[in-house]
Amino acid sequence: MKQLIFKFPFQTSYFNSDFYVSKNNFDAYKLLENYNKLPSKLINISGPKGSGKTHLVKILKNKLEGVIFNASEISQNKLETLNFKVIIIDNYYKTTDIDPLTFYSLINQSISQEQTLIVNSILPLIHMDNSLKDLTSRFKLFLNLNIDLPTDDLMQVIIQKNFSDRQIIVDAKTIDYIIKRIDRSYDKLFKFVEEIDNISLTSGKSVNLNLIKKVFKLNE
Repeated sequence: MKQLIFKFPFQTSYFNSDFYVSKNNFDAYKLLENYNKLPSKLINISGPKGSGKTHLVKILKNKLEGVIFNASEISQNKLETLNFKVIIIDNYYKTTDIDPLTFYSLINQSISQEQTLIVNSILPLIHMDNSLKDLTSRFKLFLNLNIDLPTDDLMQVIIQKNFSDRQIIVDAKTIDYIIKRIDRSYDKLFKFVEEIDNISLTSGKSVNLNLIKKVFKLNE
């Protein structure tokens, strides 16, 4: 008899209780806790892929009643429609993601209209090369909050949360095994949990230490 496997989409929640605080993201946490007293209306949150930047700004979006756009969605034609109190730009990874002149215009518009503009990037904006000097000068106006690579403690809670989001229970021994062998990268953590989930579903096997070891061996 063929077994049917149903893959139910998991939904990541975006609440303060799901934002885990460590020394690597404490400045970002302070922003979250003092969202109604933002020290600047131009804010840049930087850090590696999967570091929790999107998670953070989605919490801020709910608190500040803002809107989120992927960097690739921003164009000169779209500027006229950005009449929001809080604008959040996610996934600004390289300066070509947004036309430099368009970005320059967006920043000027945000300043003149007293809008809050929050930009997520891998590198701090001020360290990103671009072809427009005026844009570089505008980048200097941003308050930068950096999220570093995760500590062991933070990796533990991130792994636990991502498995939990998929209704998978793993014990502390298994989590410790993963931490000792996986790259210290949020992005790698998220992809690894997804891979484990997919293999478990397709093979019909439960997630345990033996399955974890098998996946590590496959990725060697």
